Amino acid sequence: MGIHTRAGEAIEETFSPLLKLWDMILVDVHYGPGTGGALYHIVLGIASLWVVASGFVIFLRIRARQKE
Repeated sequence: MGIHTRAGEAIEETFSPLLKLWDMILVDVHYGPGTGGALYHIVLGIASLWVVASGFVIFLRIRARQKE
């Protein structure tokens, strides 16, 4: 989404095959394919927040039952 600078752009004089592999595997997979990847990350973030919130609610309910 324009935030990440590729290793080839940051290190112009020596761009090794290992850096190319790093960009291809880790960066491209992590940041996803354009707008679809951005939407996927937004949905994944919302789902992660939902899991945390529902887990906290379950924890509170268990504690409330133990106090009775």
